[in-house]
Amino acid sequence: MRVWSHDQTKAPLKVDDLNRIFAGAHDRFTFTDAHDTPVPISERFKRTVFVGIGGTGQKVLRRLKARMSQYGVSKLPCFAMLGIDTTPQETINDFNLECALDAQEYICAQVSAPARFLDMVHANWRGESTYQGELASWLPREFGVQAIMAGAFTRRAAGRFAFFVNADMINRTLQAVVNRVSSADVEGKMEDLRLRLASDSPTRVYIICSVCGGTGSGMFLDTAYVLRRLLSDQFPQDIETH
Repeated sequence: MRVWSHDQTKAPLKVDDLNRIFAGAHDRFTFTDAHDTPVPISERFKRTVFVGIGGTGQKVLRRLKARMSQYGVSKLPCFAMLGIDTTPQETINDFNLECALDAQEYICAQVSAPARFLDMVHANWRGESTYQGELASWLPREFGVQAIMAGAFTRRAAGRFAFFVNADMINRTLQAVVNRVSSADVEGKMEDLRLRLASDSPTRVYIICSVCGGTGSGMFLDTAYVLRRLLSDQFPQDIETH
């Protein structure tokens, strides 16, 4: 806390000045310099994964990362982020508000050649048996899409289609992210930083997205399902979904 003297043109009061001012009747108060006073840590950090889907999700993650960086916690081993979008990562316009996600924190789930999937879907609709039967079971009959390279453009089916096409990559990356914060050596790394980890608490996951667009609304449920399945392998009795 910065305390100014009555004359605002003078420099801020120093710790010794405060102790002299409050001496005598108030000698039970002693001011100390926060820079020299260790702050006791009473809270324990929890293993946490932040997943942002679509344009809204990646923007929130980048702002969260910037805010965490201000407090020196963006590189904690118990925290991990992953952005998933159908476009490349946006260019940062304000470095005070946002931090770019690095290579292991971002998936660009584009679809460069949708025709090879849609041909099989149409074959299923004609009664032919192909390996894209699951996709044909939910894709709208009127669905027609070009390459998904610049976003799903508020088309929920396009967002889920992009998830379906990139499912293996998304699954592998989500698995790696969960493993990273759940690994046994995280507690030791936190102790090296003189921080405490809630080692008995299950990994917590936040999924951030807008359900008004195409990518977020199309991928949200499948992403939540995959993460719940991954976590249930580690904490079968401790999964809560909100």
